[in-house]
Amino acid sequence: MNTEIKFELLPLREYPSVIAKYAADLDEFKREAENIQTVIKRFETIAKGSVTGPNAEQRAKAYQEKLDESKNYQALLAQLEEADVRRVRTEIQLQRLRDEFTVLKLEARLEIARAGVEA
Repeated sequence: MNTEIKFELLPLREYPSVIAKYAADLDEFKREAENIQTVIKRFETIAKGSVTGPNAEQRAKAYQEKLDESKNYQALLAQLEEADVRRVRTEIQLQRLRDEFTVLKLEARLEIARAGVEA
């Protein structure tokens, strides 16, 4: 998996649409993670209800073994981790874009102000 985040400045006018795209992507990744978490919780509830044992310690051990042995459960955990990585990457990019846009707007204002003083 490529974890490199590329930084390149965009033309000022492109920032709003790119920021909107990243914000929409972030919302989608958050929804994806929430959906996976919901399935994981259902899976855990079913697993917990299916274990038996004479005491809480043995039931807890059987429950954990059931989860550890389940390929479906492990696959869900892997999917959740991937969704979280995408979410975090997107959050980083989104914040970077917002920060760049703010700085570029301020620099543009400064140039306008300097041009006004020189005129």
